[in-house]
Amino acid sequence: MEKTIRIITCNVPVAYLNAIDKLVTNNKHQGLYPSRSELVRIAVREFLLKELEAAKEFERLNYSAKNETVALNDSEEVKSVVFWKKIKTP
Repeated sequence: MEKTIRIITCNVPVAYLNAIDKLVTNNKHQGLYPSRSELVRIAVREFLLKELEAAKEFERLNYSAKNETVALNDSEEVKSVVFWKKIKTP
């Protein structure tokens, strides 16, 4: 995987920024993270890992159910629909 880092701009509410600053090391206290950037990189990485895993599980469950029919009542049946686009993971 390429290790090039790109700069992006992200607007966040002031409350988020205040919370981030409480976790970051500065000249007044030792924080859990060396910088805002490092905190955001870690948070985004963890979010992506969680969401990609959830997407894979959803895809697995959706594929296993796509050919089943579901009875809505005694006279109606509906085939489940695949509506999740396949996500390629690294």
